Amino acid sequence: MPLLIEKFIEKFNQIHHKKITGMDHEAVSLLMAYDWPGNIRELENVIEHAFVLCLGNYISIEHLPKELRNSRFNIGGISDLKTNQEILESTVILEALKKNNYNHSKAAKALGIHRTTLFRKIKKLGICT
Repeated sequence: MPLLIEKFIEKFNQIHHKKITGMDHEAVSLLMAYDWPGNIRELENVIEHAFVLCLGNYISIEHLPKELRNSRFNIGGISDLKTNQEILESTVILEALKKNNYNHSKAAKALGIHRTTLFRKIKKLGICT
């Protein structure tokens, strides 16, 4: 999902002539935890909605539709703890990779883990690099 979000941000930067550079961790986590009863177009519409509201360079949770923000109170709980942990871990790993130009050694060092641990987590979480 972070890759889709990134592609939509690039697309809407061109359409709306903006220079939004990304989305904060909380907003990405919320999007990843959302059930998405629609399809990829629903995600695209949510990103465009946030794009219109965002006046700065970074989309945050307050730029997301109210219905989606309110759904965060239905997310979580004991049964979803593992899912939420994996979402957060994926987001943090992707950010570390992005900040280090997808250099796995540097990203692992920034995360404070061994490079092989990073590779294992990438595989387990299904992160595309």
